[in-house]
Amino acid sequence: MVGMFVGFMFVNTVPILAFICIIGGIPLGRYIGGQIEESREQERAAIERQKREKAHREWEEARKKEKREKVVSLSIKYPEATKDYFKTHWGITKYSISAYDITDDKVEMLLSHSEYEYQRKEEQLSAAYRAKIEAQKEAERRRQEAKREAERRETERKRREEELARQRKEAEIRNLPTTLPACVSSWSTHSFSSLKHKYYYDYYTYSVYKDNASSSMWNTWRTVWHFKNDPSKNVSSYEHSNALRNVIVLVEDLKSATIIQYTIKGRFMSR
Repeated sequence: MVGMFVGFMFVNTVPILAFICIIGGIPLGRYIGGQIEESREQERAAIERQKREKAHREWEEARKKEKREKVVSLSIKYPEATKDYFKTHWGITKYSISAYDITDDKVEMLLSHSEYEYQRKEEQLSAAYRAKIEAQKEAERRRQEAKREAERRETERKRREEELARQRKEAEIRNLPTTLPACVSSWSTHSFSSLKHKYYYDYYTYSVYKDNASSSMWNTWRTVWHFKNDPSKNVSSYEHSNALRNVIVLVEDLKSATIIQYTIKGRFMSR
């Protein structure tokens, strides 16, 4: 654009110079623009490279710190083994190991030994550590023994409960001929048999008492008709279902009361 502007300024006075400026300004502008873009690209690449290098340095520092912390942890947990490695690798005799003794140049060598190796060497060199390990083993053995004893006692308790339940059941069966008749002793006896039975309503023959029936007699008749779903009485499905529910409640209540009475008497007699 500058070349073209200069060219147009001399187009009337120096046409040849104007033509050169106009034509030459185009490639010159492209060249200058390319140089500027290349410079910017190099600057961006340099910034990205610096970011990657910084991230790598931070990762290296974090990794180095992590390794050192691991070695410090091992030295605290296995002090005798760590002192032995100091003497073996660097000829340094230490009476105690602190975090300041774990320098960066020693980290990799100390980490070349696995924790299992640290543990084995600590057991060889430290009587206190051996005693600690033995105490832990003894505590674990006692814990297992206590667990087995508790399981044995629980098994024995369940066995005794099952045995007592079996004995009670046998006693109930033995006392059944005595306790069961006692539970139904208040029930009615049929006029033609000694068999006990239970009824819920006093029933009067409808054809005989219908003209002089009381309200309770009518209620009884309706309950029986509804329960039987007597087709001659035009019983609805609702009336039939309602009668069934009422009778079922009566039977269940009587059954529950009889079972409770039987259970109480049976346990009393088994004692």
